[in-house]
Order: sequence, then structure tokens, then C-alpha cells
Amino acid sequence: MLAFEQALAAGADALEFDVRLAADGVPVVIHDAMLDRTTDATGPVRGRSSVELAGIDAGRGQPISTLDEVLEHFRATPLIVEPAGSGPGCRP
Repeated sequence: MLAFEQALAAGADALEFDVRLAADGVPVVIHDAMLDRTTDATGPVRGRSSVELAGIDAGRGQPISTLDEVLEHFRATPLIVEPAGSGPGCRP
């Protein structure tokens, strides 16, 4: 959420992000299929529930947000949602 807020403050007129499914089927906002590179946890995103993912530090104390949380928080902002693995070079 912090990165999205900073992007808007810097003049972005839309937000683009990737969505993956947590183990409980809840869509969460994270680019990588694995937690290792961008969080303080390891393993696959799909191996954890949305509640577990919310407790992981994704940088500067920010949790991994659900898609619903992002949609609610940025309801007045144009959003470009990329399903997991749909972008160039992405892997499910």
C-alpha cells in the first residue's frame, strides 16, 4: 500500500499490480510466486493463507495486502490488475 501511495504522490494516474491466490483461495497483491525475494519469508505464496501472508513483512513493515483491501483503499484510482503469470517473463 505504501508503494502505491508513493506512486500516486509522485504523479502516477493509475496503479498496476499482480495478483496471486493464497492457499485459502483469497487473491493477494504480490508480483513474485515465491516470497523469498521481496519479503522476510520464504516459500511459495500459494503455500500460505491470506491471514498468514498479512503477517509477513513485504518491506518497511507493510503486509501483503488482499485484492479486496487494495480495491477498497484505492477505489477512486484507475487500477490495472495482472493475474499471476500473465505478464511477459512471469511464472505462475
